[in-house]
Amino acid sequence: MLLDQCEQGGVELRLGHAASEIGHADGMFQHGAWRALGLGAEIVIATGGPSIPKMGATALRMTSRGDSGEADRTTPGAGPADPGRRRRVVRDLSGVATEVVASAGQGRFREAALFTHRGLSGPAILQVSSYWRHGEAVVIDFLPDRDAGWLIAEKRVRPRATLRSILGQALPDRLAER
Repeated sequence: MLLDQCEQGGVELRLGHAASEIGHADGMFQHGAWRALGLGAEIVIATGGPSIPKMGATALRMTSRGDSGEADRTTPGAGPADPGRRRRVVRDLSGVATEVVASAGQGRFREAALFTHRGLSGPAILQVSSYWRHGEAVVIDFLPDRDAGWLIAEKRVRPRATLRSILGQALPDRLAER
């Protein structure tokens, strides 16, 4: 489908060439060996990200702006959340999944979160990671269907109930226990 759309739009694909010299003059992008050819007013360079060099990904887009003087702001792709020094707590919950609402920036996702031996992952975390910016908080609501005062109300109804047993009604057992 992508190739069909490219063909309909007059897109010329140049595959298998190192994108090492990009220039911009007279409103046209140019590329090293093809400098005599104007490649167009717009150019897409799919280099991947520098995080996976063994796949041929490079930091070219981050370091090469050509003569246009413009560079796109780069952001990391979707990824899991690393709890840093709290990793031991998370590791103990490895394999536990639960529905959450994860929020960061303008992104808000109600999906599953999965505890792994390295952090939090799952659809909610991977999606919200695209909206997270360094220094900002990621907010994860592990009880999205509960009102703010539900725990106090439940304790009034069941004064002898333990916190673990009350949380166990709303969370997976290992998470409620932790």
